[in-house]
Amino acid sequence: IVGDDSPTPFPASQDTLDAFVRSIGETRKASTIRRYLASIATLHTGSGLPNPCTTPRIKQAVKVVAARQARANQKARDNNQPAPMPPRQAAGLREDHLDALEAEPAQLSLRDLRARALLWTAHDTLLRASELRQVRWRDFSDASGGSKVVFVPWTKTDQLGEGTYRFISGETWGHLRRWRDRAEADTRNDRLFEENDLVFRTLRGKRTIDETAMSRQAIWRQVKSTASALALDPAGFSAHSTRVGTAQDMLDADIGIMAVMDAGGWKTSAMPQHYAKAISATESGAAKLAKRRGR
Repeated sequence: IVGDDSPTPFPASQDTLDAFVRSIGETRKASTIRRYLASIATLHTGSGLPNPCTTPRIKQAVKVVAARQARANQKARDNNQPAPMPPRQAAGLREDHLDALEAEPAQLSLRDLRARALLWTAHDTLLRASELRQVRWRDFSDASGGSKVVFVPWTKTDQLGEGTYRFISGETWGHLRRWRDRAEADTRNDRLFEENDLVFRTLRGKRTIDETAMSRQAIWRQVKSTASALALDPAGFSAHSTRVGTAQDMLDADIGIMAVMDAGGWKTSAMPQHYAKAISATESGAAKLAKRRGR
């Protein structure tokens, strides 16, 4: 029950938003608070109301929280303690990582073949886990030089379902075909993967395949187990790591930012540029000077 003196949640007043930001700043990262504010802003503008989240007062409240968290993180690092609000950025699972996994197909289990097909598809398409699990065989079509394109009917940034296409290299298509052929052979079912069927299906044991799609949690676990197999710390990896890694690979190869945005379906350059911070350091003025001086 809202009493006479209680804040009005909608439309949100400046007092309400300011108190909200400061109260959750103790337990939520500044980046999370910004996402919350974006949702609040959408709710207001969608209702024909002014956006209450872009005022100087609310921007300053977020800055105060972010600065406080940064100081707390730095103090923890100075004392060799875990940071209370560490910036969370999934480590990139990059092309050289996937190359290190390669082995003769005959030596790989059915689960291994599915993993290769999944990870390379994720690498080429930059699809999120929720999008990968919905890919069907009918979505692939021929492109030049033995490559393919895959139609993606819906993505996180395509809420209206207009659809988009993503690239699949000939090498990745080979991984997909090996997964499909072995699955049909091991289960003795040549109708296991018909055109309307999902590509990345749930495995039960060594030779039992469900009709259900892999869950997002299963894709998350696959990325982490791959990191472990490569002697990397799995704690830093998530289902988003393939998306991060491919963006880093493209930027490291001097692919233009617009092409990177198009490949990953980003509307702005903010996220791929964020992923490229470590790469950008190697292209900084200091790095170029060191290279020029032979240091």
